[in-house]
Amino acid sequence: MPIAGSANLSWWNSYHPYQDHLQWLKDLQAAYPDNAELVVSGKSLEGRQIAGIHLFGDGGGGRKQAIVFHGTVHAREWISTMVTEYLAYQLLSGYAAAPGTDDAHDHLDQYDFYIFPVVNPDGFVFTQTTDRLWRKNRQSNSGTNCVGRDINRNYPFQWNSTGGSSREPCAQDYRGLQQADAPETESLTRYLRQVSARQGLKLFIDFHAYGQYFMAPYGYDCQRKMRNARDVLNLGQGTVKAINAVFATNFQAGSICNMLYMSTGCSVDYAFDVAKADYSYTLELRDQGQSGFVLPPAQILPSGQETWAGIQYAISHLK
Repeated sequence: MPIAGSANLSWWNSYHPYQDHLQWLKDLQAAYPDNAELVVSGKSLEGRQIAGIHLFGDGGGGRKQAIVFHGTVHAREWISTMVTEYLAYQLLSGYAAAPGTDDAHDHLDQYDFYIFPVVNPDGFVFTQTTDRLWRKNRQSNSGTNCVGRDINRNYPFQWNSTGGSSREPCAQDYRGLQQADAPETESLTRYLRQVSARQGLKLFIDFHAYGQYFMAPYGYDCQRKMRNARDVLNLGQGTVKAINAVFATNFQAGSICNMLYMSTGCSVDYAFDVAKADYSYTLELRDQGQSGFVLPPAQILPSGQETWAGIQYAISHLK
């Protein structure tokens, strides 16, 4: 498997088993030990670590405002794993280049990054062994053979609001018996709160697929206005323009409820209102349904490249 470094772009030629993703994070950290450390938010139901990587500039980590990226909350959305890893690689390899040659210098000198490529490891492994289109975690439900909670309907904010999730355990968007009763959700929310309390949370992005949307709060209410709505929505519009400029891939920006559908108990609303992120978004990656969740490997690298352009714009225009 490729070691992090200048020749590592071959990693984005294909999808990979879960254990290889864990090793890749270790290799990336080992290649840039002065600017990265491995982190764990907690464990999944089946005991797998929810592994991530913490990136920081030469001044050290843990003191600057934080940017947090989550990938693969929905197990079948493999492209989100690869794209979040691409962002981590670009930040570290760019920072290692000569100062002034890459925006990564400014980004890592100004912010700490916490990047978790797979926050639903049990579901992700299940898609690789049993059911490629599995979405939820692998939690059992009393009284039924139906398995799993939708982690992104299980966050402890507006979880009980009607219309944005299902009470039925067999449904794809089953919210659980209680808010944050999925161990993955509990650990992720705790980690977000800790980062926010310690450093402040500047930006949160939850990476999904598919649809090509960059969506801000709120999911649970189509009428509620964000506290800094103009800044959040304007940043979204600028970000999709930067994405579109790379390969003319058509992304759109707006709020979740008004662009797509009502979504309750979701990460973006939680990050914005509870963890107090200044900016919070869901990024739905390629494509628009032609391949859907089974995006061809040939589109991995282009998806990473256009997303990196958008992320650079977003970070550079945070207020």
